[in-house]
Amino acid sequence: MSYMFHFHDLMGGLHVPIDDGIDKLNRKYTSVVFLFLALPIFTKQYIGEPIECFTPTYFTDAQARYVNSYCWTTSTYYMVTADDEEEMVNPPVQPPYPRIIPEELDYSGLDMFSVQKDKLRRVHVSYYQWSPLILMLQGVCFHLPFIMWNACAHNAGVKLRQLLKRASDIAAIPPGCQQRESLLTEFVEQFNTLVNGSAGWCTDPSCRLPLMGCRYSPGPSRFLCLLYIFVKFLYVLNVGLQFMLLNAFMEKDYYWHGFEIFNHLIEDGSWWVSPRFPLQTLCQVRAAMQGGLRTYVCRCVLPINVFNEKIFSIVWFYLAIILQLNAVSLIFWVWKSFPYSRLAFIRLCLSRSRVIRMSDVARASKKISASYLGWDGAFVLRLVEHNQGSAMATVIVGKLWEFYASQLKAYDEGGGDM
Repeated sequence: MSYMFHFHDLMGGLHVPIDDGIDKLNRKYTSVVFLFLALPIFTKQYIGEPIECFTPTYFTDAQARYVNSYCWTTSTYYMVTADDEEEMVNPPVQPPYPRIIPEELDYSGLDMFSVQKDKLRRVHVSYYQWSPLILMLQGVCFHLPFIMWNACAHNAGVKLRQLLKRASDIAAIPPGCQQRESLLTEFVEQFNTLVNGSAGWCTDPSCRLPLMGCRYSPGPSRFLCLLYIFVKFLYVLNVGLQFMLLNAFMEKDYYWHGFEIFNHLIEDGSWWVSPRFPLQTLCQVRAAMQGGLRTYVCRCVLPINVFNEKIFSIVWFYLAIILQLNAVSLIFWVWKSFPYSRLAFIRLCLSRSRVIRMSDVARASKKISASYLGWDGAFVLRLVEHNQGSAMATVIVGKLWEFYASQLKAYDEGGGDM
């Protein structure tokens, strides 16, 4: 049971988010989706029969099992002609383009050992053994940016999760309760630690990032905001790299896989049989026969590719959608970090809070935004608004203005300049 709670905390928790919904889609739901996609392939590999090879009738059961095991572990292949190879190497400019389907080639009467004479080329299919591990690794990669964000935000001088947990507790209490006011006071005190610069840079040795030295920076900090934008960029980079690696692993233009499916559905009205996932292949095996070794070329069927084709088609569409969502989310948060956007957000919250006159909102919002909140303060308030609603952000901004105004008044009465 304790392990389950630890796993729950590792996945980011359910009640105290420290990011937005797009991040939660990446680091939690996408990781679970890829794990579930890997389950059917794992089941087929270790419980069912992932490959079935046709062997000569005089082979014993032990020899047939050996052929199946050998062909599964060493990979199989299919043949393409020289013209087909030229099309695969130099495809038409406009995708999707025709593909060579192994089942359409007639192997009957063909001497498989004279591939040069017949101008044939072997195309090896060697990915299917690794497909479940690839899916699991993809799911883990979607969680890596959040691990960095959670670790550095936790050790940045103020516990961001505790701060947002406090905001969540305040939102759950109806207005007018004494407990709500006490929690608001505690939140403002913790928030003041953040914006005063003690949370400006990561102070934990385990959280040292390239180009981000660990040092103290007085005044309003921007470390958390810039780090979060960097993590957003990592989410985009993660999806782009996964597309590139899948394309290299499939040894074909996997970039266009989804477009090819759409093209065949529109033109033919049927699901496209992709050559990336052939169902019939060939396997060359050397086996003992009558006291000597003899080479056999066996036809093999890969039932597991029925799963691979559908699952990696789902993966293509999923990655294409989440890449766009991550890119839009990155642009959105970059726009939110601009000074004008931060000022407009604080001005809106101050006007809604009604803690000052409307005529003073513009001047007060400029003062508190530039001199007190800064990048990180506005960023945390944005997170509060995203997870707890604009009403909660408005209440907190009103309390922060009252705290800032009291500190400003005390400082002026002490003879200092603010």
